[in-house]
Amino acid sequence: MTEISSKEKYKHLSKLERMILQCISCGDCREATDFSSDPPKWGVCVARDHTPGFEPFFGRGKMQIIRSLWQDKLELSKDMAEVIYQCPTCNACSEACFYDIDNASFYEALRAELVDAGYALDGHNEMNQAMIDLLNPYKRDRKQKNDWLQKLDFKIKDASSEKAD
Repeated sequence: MTEISSKEKYKHLSKLERMILQCISCGDCREATDFSSDPPKWGVCVARDHTPGFEPFFGRGKMQIIRSLWQDKLELSKDMAEVIYQCPTCNACSEACFYDIDNASFYEALRAELVDAGYALDGHNEMNQAMIDLLNPYKRDRKQKNDWLQKLDFKIKDASSEKAD
């Protein structure tokens, strides 16, 4: 049996391969203090107050997860998806990073890997299916999609058949 390399196994993360080991786990993405604000704000991650506070919920922990996946020490899982999707990908952690690591690009790549492996969040699966079936994420009948346009007091151009200004 042939071993599959991390590069082949994780096609989305492989695009960031050169940067995966760049994080030195200093923790500034979690603990840095913004002294420029009045009063000074402690902690960078906006998810800090809305999660249990364990390491995987912060930039350093998520980077450790990515590194462990890359080194075949960890496997993708539903539990991992639940943690990774707590991050709003605001990239505040990158602002505090001395090495200017674009953390959100890693988190988005990891989310893509989770989806490809079948670990998308249930709510996201429902929205995606609604987009396929109804062309909207709200599960509303597509025949009613443009009803609100009739109530406008000006003409809306059909960009598929008319030239847009």
